[in-house]
Amino acid sequence: MSRRWLACALSVVLLAGSVAGCGSSGDVAAEKWASSVCSAVGAWQVTVADLTRKANEGVAAAKSPQEARTSLLALLGGAETASEKARAGVVKAGIPDVGDGKKHADSLAKAIGVARDAYGKARKAVEGLATDQDKTFYDGVAAAMETLKSEYKPESADPTKLSSPDLRKAFDSAETCKAKQ
Repeated sequence: MSRRWLACALSVVLLAGSVAGCGSSGDVAAEKWASSVCSAVGAWQVTVADLTRKANEGVAAAKSPQEARTSLLALLGGAETASEKARAGVVKAGIPDVGDGKKHADSLAKAIGVARDAYGKARKAVEGLATDQDKTFYDGVAAAMETLKSEYKPESADPTKLSSPDLRKAFDSAETCKAKQ
């Protein structure tokens, strides 16, 4: 497997991942909640995109599996940390005052937690790969990325895809969300 293909696969899997809240309503105005969520998720998207770019450059320039692993671990560990920060930001935003607000807030936080866990699992898999044989290492990386791709569905962590018309309206009108569109 070539490094160029691997870099391309990383872009698809991880950048897609960055595109990205049981029945009661809360006490945070929907637009304020949407603004807070967009800030948290927007920072996450920027961080993961930057980490992906750096990893692609690092893997492409790597002269050994050890160098490629260093770039991949920076990406996966950084994405794991950024995902947790985004999840915590969604939790900190509170519960929006819309129907099923708690369900929507919990759903989004859970989806971002799934992303965090998938990045962490991929990081651990790459950490455990032997680097003494190129083919074995890159095959292992491909398997870790495939698992990441199957476990983390970016659309589930996209706050604008929540099923609440009131929240969709809030995302459309919140200034921090407009800047991200």
